[in-house]
Amino acid sequence: MFALAYIFLKDSPEYMQGVIIIGLTRCVAMVVVWSYLAGANREYTSALVAFNSVFQILFFGILAYFILNFYLPF
Repeated sequence: MFALAYIFLKDSPEYMQGVIIIGLTRCVAMVVVWSYLAGANREYTSALVAFNSVFQILFFGILAYFILNFYLPF
């Protein structure tokens, strides 16, 4: 998402930040759907989704701050 935002939204830094923040979030619903379609282990999938959710809660703000303040070209 960072690359897409940089390529297409160079002239709009506000939109660029929004696209990057959306790209930082992880979609856990699709993990559950694809695991179900693949016939994967439900307990293992639930553990991965739980770990991902905790990781996202703990580190989303830090990651967003780091990327928006140190990687953006403006």
